[in-house]
Amino acid sequence: MDVEVTDKPARRLAEHALWREVLTFEAGDDPAVRSMQEEAQRMLATFEGLRRVLATARAPRTAP
Repeated sequence: MDVEVTDKPARRLAEHALWREVLTFEAGDDPAVRSMQEEAQRMLATFEGLRRVLATARAPRTAP
């Protein structure tokens, strides 16, 4: 089986920017925005300890 693991540094930077941007929103009475801001706080608190990877695998073909 061939396995390939690839880091996506540009995606990681975009994700970090997204969570930081969420914290700038004016939530007001919107529970969805408040919930997303709570998630952003949790994500940013642990972001440096996370590693997202894309893993793909291909099993060899077997003879019929």
